[in-house]
Amino acid sequence: TDMVFENHRATTGYLLPDLTIIFDVDPQVGLERSLKRLANAQSTEDRFENYDLAFHNRVQEANLAYNLSPKVIIDANQSLEDVEEQLRECLSDFLAENLESVSENED
Repeated sequence: TDMVFENHRATTGYLLPDLTIIFDVDPQVGLERSLKRLANAQSTEDRFENYDLAFHNRVQEANLAYNLSPKVIIDANQSLEDVEEQLRECLSDFLAENLESVSENED
């Protein structure tokens, strides 16, 4: 996490997002989805997919450990419709909370 923060600081100068949304999916499921998408698109751009499962597990762990800004983790193992619904709820709640605080600060 320290390395992530230092890289982030070096590239953005402490600029942090108001919210980070992480779509968490089992790495094996994510790879299968990605390979299917690449096959459907007849794409050979599969560098990322060629890494072993251990690599993808480490990426998942690093993403879940991210703590530089408020985060919401959405279970992306669900159907696309369920993921979309969770995302809508997340964004709706976030915007409602933040629009309220903006209104309060303007008064």
